[in-house]
Amino acid sequence: MTKRTFIAVCLIVSLLFVYTNLKSNSKGHPLTISNGREEKYIGISYQQLQDKITNTETDFYTIILDSNCPRCREFTADLIHSVPFDTTQRYYLDLSTIKQQATKRSFLEELNITQLPSICKFSRDGSLDVIDMKDNLFTSPENTPKKE
Repeated sequence: MTKRTFIAVCLIVSLLFVYTNLKSNSKGHPLTISNGREEKYIGISYQQLQDKITNTETDFYTIILDSNCPRCREFTADLIHSVPFDTTQRYYLDLSTIKQQATKRSFLEELNITQLPSICKFSRDGSLDVIDMKDNLFTSPENTPKKE
């Protein structure tokens, strides 16, 4: 086998591996992050999330991210660990699956999400808490410094 053929075969196998891995993550498979414990988030579509928000009877968390965003890939694992471990209903929505930019933009505005990745806690009483990253520090309404 020539050197050129060997490199071509390795490249094709690598691309195939990356492609199948990306495809499997976008089909509602769990997003699993390990850091001493296994944490799973189930993929949810935009429409499923809208239905769940409307008809929720329990609190649930949803990570809002975009798989095409380098910042999301870098910080999602850290942000995930800010969700209480005992929470049973945890989902993620990959915004890259929403094809219409206007829909994506209005969804983010509706939830008041200004940065990605973010975690939204949807409560059964209809309230919403957003945990996002600001200046590389995780913030939420409870631990945001008070303005003087």
